[in-house]
Formats: sequence, C-alpha cells, structure tokens
Amino acid sequence: MARYFIHLPPDGSPAIFWRTLSGLAGELIHINLNLLAHAVGDDPATLVPDGGTLVPTQDYVRFPAGPVVIPALQPFAFTLPGGSVQALSIAGTNLQRFLDDPLEGESMNLSLPFYDETIKLGQKGGGWFRDNNDDSAFHGGTDFNTKPAAVFDVCAAADGHILAMAGDNIVLSHTTRGGRKFRTVYEDMDLITVSHAVGDPIHRGQLLGQINGVDLHLHFGVAVQVRSDSPI
Repeated sequence: MARYFIHLPPDGSPAIFWRTLSGLAGELIHINLNLLAHAVGDDPATLVPDGGTLVPTQDYVRFPAGPVVIPALQPFAFTLPGGSVQALSIAGTNLQRFLDDPLEGESMNLSLPFYDETIKLGQKGGGWFRDNNDDSAFHGGTDFNTKPAAVFDVCAAADGHILAMAGDNIVLSHTTRGGRKFRTVYEDMDLITVSHAVGDPIHRGQLLGQINGVDLHLHFGVAVQVRSDSPI
C-alpha cells in the first residue's frame, strides 16, 4: 500500500491514489480513508516524515458525472526528495481512534454471514489494499467462498431490516442499543433466491438468499454512518 488513493492532480504531478463513492443498491457508501481522515479532523501536516513535502491541496470530485466537488482537500500523501509520492500512515490520532472504535463504545455484535463451516477467506481476503492502479483498486470488504468454489447460503450478520436491494447487492440497516446506526452489505448475491422485500425486519442468522453462480463468493462489508457535517 505504498500509495493509498487514486487522484490525478491537474498540475500534472504524480498520481495520488484515491477511492470514489460506491453505489450499492442505491446506497452511497464511501470507502475513501483519505476523506474519512479529514471528516474526523486529522491534519495531514502533522504526519509528514522528515524531508517530505505535503502534496498540494486539490479539488475532490465527489460525483464524477456531476458538478458537486469538495474543494481544496489535502491528499494524505507526501512527496520525497526526488519526487516519489508516498501515502501517509493511517495512524492519525482521530482516524486510528475511529477505525478502532467506529461506534464510540457501542458494539456491532456481528456474526458470520453464512452457515457453511467450510467457507474460508476468498482470493482477495480482507479489504483495504490496492490490487491495481485504477479507480477500482481498493477492495473495501471481505470475500468469502468455499473451496472448490460453489454456491452457498448467506444469512444476516445482525438484527435489523432490509434497507435496499438492487443488482446483486443487499444492504441491511442496524441500530445498536445506544441508537448508533450501521449497515452490513452483501454483494454478489442472486436476488432471485431472496424472498424478502425492502423494509422487512431481519434477525441475526436469518437466511437472506444465495450467492450468485458467476462470482461464487460473498463480498461482505460494514458501513458506519458519519456525522452530518462531515465532507463525505
């Protein structure tokens, strides 16, 4: 993860690696740790190693097909003498605190989203790594599959309700005892096998449906709602 987010600065300087919004069943879920670091108040200037220079601020295009931009964000990246661009560590105090405890003391209390004991981490394993140099570079979730790969049943990881279903995605909404909201995302599903509808209550361990017979894995992720005044 030498470079963490995709961004092509207009001044022609080297590419910075960012990640855009993802549209999952009509829900916009951001998997950009750069913007999240800004949202929780980290200052990239405090993280620059000796001898490094912060990459200049850039306008971040929130919706590439439209006019909405977040102006003058500082990429969490720096330039070393000689010009090579490196990502700053995600160890900013606020970002690290958020990643360690995103619900501020509340527990998600998640279960595994499948029943089959033979299911293991898939080829991409856990998320938050770069596997190519374009906008699809980051894998913001965890893949699970059987070996040899086969269709399997998927169940809810926590009590909640179905927030959205579209394409091959299901998004569930959950609320902790203290009122904090989070979502679980189930991608690469065969929605023909799903007997539920948007708005239906779902219990932990309840069957959602099966993965599709093309991807032959479950892409599972968790999203936390950020505060309303954040840029994401």
